[in-house]
Amino acid sequence: MSFTLISTLAYVLVSVCAWGIYLKFKCPRNLPPGPKGYPFVGNLFQLDVNRPWRFLVKWKKTYGDIVYIRLFNQDVIILNSAKAAGDLLDRRAANYSQRPQIPVIECLTGGLSMPFMDHGTRWRSMRRAAHEALNMRASVGYFPIHMRGGIQLALDILDTPQECHDHVYRFTSFTSASLIYNDTSRRHAIIKELSSLINDINLTSAPGRYFANHIPVFEHVPEFLAKWKQEMKAKYNMYTESVLKFFLRIKESVSLITIEWLVVAMLAFPDVQRKVQAEIDSVIGQSRIPTLADMENLPYMRAVMKEVLRWRPPAPVGVPHASLEASAGSLSP
Repeated sequence: MSFTLISTLAYVLVSVCAWGIYLKFKCPRNLPPGPKGYPFVGNLFQLDVNRPWRFLVKWKKTYGDIVYIRLFNQDVIILNSAKAAGDLLDRRAANYSQRPQIPVIECLTGGLSMPFMDHGTRWRSMRRAAHEALNMRASVGYFPIHMRGGIQLALDILDTPQECHDHVYRFTSFTSASLIYNDTSRRHAIIKELSSLINDINLTSAPGRYFANHIPVFEHVPEFLAKWKQEMKAKYNMYTESVLKFFLRIKESVSLITIEWLVVAMLAFPDVQRKVQAEIDSVIGQSRIPTLADMENLPYMRAVMKEVLRWRPPAPVGVPHASLEASAGSLSP
């Protein structure tokens, strides 16, 4: 065993031991109620890394709207109601608008994933770029592309309704390829790449999946010893070709998921579907198809679309926040 490897392992061991002693003797704080954890690891192994929400719901029923857990050295506050989230994340946004450091996601995305970035200069620049590409005014320019794809989608569903999922997939991938490359021949590769990227981000952000997200010293382990660094850097090089491409692909992935849930909602609530159809028939008739100009005259249809987005969000919206100051004693809304 080389001297370098021995030194590295010794450094890690000493750091972990020192950190464990710190956790044991640090002063207790006035924290919200929560499940009792284990020494050193806290509540980490009480969570299912694949479906953590099952335990979060259970703890909410036991401990209330604000629950405290510990993941190694990380104090985590879980907000279980709209009121608690609004009181802390909205009315006290100045203190709770930061993001915790998640090293594995930073390695996977090169630090360019907006939901996980602190609101600094880079975040503001990326937000401006995203706004220019995805705002309402820019979306109007994409309308002819959506119309062509939408007409074909309607015809395909009428022809073979049993293949609805495939038709929606083709529609969103056609739109993505048209917007990004002006080349629909690349549509399947685009959607496949995007699905893999989003899945990897979701997996790397799951509590307990990577110890490096919870134990700071692991972030400094050399790359040749840290398999997660090798994997994430390889994926980063594969996924990222340009920031603009990433923004546009995210928009179309959201469209794919939203359309599929809209279809499910209309099948599950046929009375709502009939009301939407009645509104469209009364405003537009049956001699033409709806256009963007008709949206203002279709309030019920707009409300249904918003409700589908609330009912089944197309992407995870529970992005973790971090506080600028330790104010656990004033967490009560």
